[in-house]
Amino acid sequence: MLDSIKGLSATGGGPATSPPSSPAEAVPDHLAIPLKSVLDRLSAALKPLATRAAGPEEKINVPTAKVLAQLATGAVRITFDELRAAAPAGLFSAGGQGDALVDLPLPEVLRVAGPLLKRKPAQKAEPAAGSFFSGPGPAPAAKPASAPAPVAPATPVAPPIFTPPAAPSAPAPHAFAPAFQPAPAPEPPRSGTTFTTFEPAPEPFVPGTTFINSPPAAETAASPTVPVKLAVLTVGWPDNVRKEATDLGDATVEFPREELGNAMKSGKVVFTWGQLRSWMNPGVGPSALDSTALQLPLRVLVQPFMSNMRSAAKSAAPGEGGTTTFVNRAPAPALTVPPPAPAAPVAADTKLGEALGKPEKAHWTPTEIIHAVIGLPGVFGAMLSLQEGHLAAAEMQATLPPELLAYALPKLFSATGEQSRQMKLGDPTMISLVAEGHHWAVFKLEKIFFTVMSRKGHLLPLPQLQTIATEIARQRK
Repeated sequence: MLDSIKGLSATGGGPATSPPSSPAEAVPDHLAIPLKSVLDRLSAALKPLATRAAGPEEKINVPTAKVLAQLATGAVRITFDELRAAAPAGLFSAGGQGDALVDLPLPEVLRVAGPLLKRKPAQKAEPAAGSFFSGPGPAPAAKPASAPAPVAPATPVAPPIFTPPAAPSAPAPHAFAPAFQPAPAPEPPRSGTTFTTFEPAPEPFVPGTTFINSPPAAETAASPTVPVKLAVLTVGWPDNVRKEATDLGDATVEFPREELGNAMKSGKVVFTWGQLRSWMNPGVGPSALDSTALQLPLRVLVQPFMSNMRSAAKSAAPGEGGTTTFVNRAPAPALTVPPPAPAAPVAADTKLGEALGKPEKAHWTPTEIIHAVIGLPGVFGAMLSLQEGHLAAAEMQATLPPELLAYALPKLFSATGEQSRQMKLGDPTMISLVAEGHHWAVFKLEKIFFTVMSRKGHLLPLPQLQTIATEIARQRK
């Protein structure tokens, strides 16, 4: 099951963070942004023009096309005249510079525009069998037998570790495989939910042959650092530090990925000038201002950090390329493979379906599980992720993107578990907390995290969620 989730999280075609929309579903013309967050970001010259404070439920509608066109720049802005027209009548008094630009709050924009960014023009059909939560699909049609194709020259591979000298009396027989192997009998159809295990399947063994797997030379592991140009980080810094940064020219800050991720989780990234100088490429020496704490613009860091995370997930995905070296040890003996015994019929396992309110359904994908959990009373968001921080499936509307939440969960459990063990309470398997009116429940299912978020002011159906978590953990084994 772990391999399948990693494959899904490592590529763009993995489980979507929201249920796939139908072709007929239209993109909304406008996006609703909380008005209070916009007023808080007004400049000192425009704030006095607001005649009253904005209510918590008041919002302004911004054209979707304008938002999506500016997201790639790391900021979304509208003019003051556009804000005045979108706001409730009488909110602003007369005056003010109409063409002055107003920054919209990036976290709120990402929250409402995020689902639109994850849509794809076409979705490939999910495989019928073999994935993390999927059940067995229909057996493929048998291919007609054909004459064996002529053997092509082997691709050059790494030299063998050891090759014994050939006997002078006769050439050694072919050592890779016997000339004929009977085809296995087709496996009878099975029923029930199938979960692949986390351990990779062993390679087939042929006596006398050693398999040496080596990674592909053309592909390198993702960098553990996140490079960002120094010039884009200096907005709002003190003048003396900005002058030193300007003197460094086209320097790049290579942030350690883990330290940057930990800082971004809090929503406010602060490092000292000395830390930034120690991460620069080309390297620079110390400065008298090294102890100065500097706040970095979050919107500049989100895109390079997420790109680096996706690259790390791709490089960690198993089974993508590599070469295999065959080393002869001894002649292969004749091999007779008996036909496999017919498997006993397996009863359909519908306990997970019963917990999710669909007892007739036995086969579940991660996206289908999340979509069913969202339909439970009081639930506003849900997510499945791995202990490595990779995202499997999510439908979550929170301040941070689901990818960053998935990255932070293992650290949350690590810190909580350390305190719990010091208090002689044992290792926690579920963490429950309340933040800004939302109830959160995070279940740790060995190598999987199941996260659920409530609607504001509502409670979560914890007994039902515990049953669902138990069934996910049981059927994963």
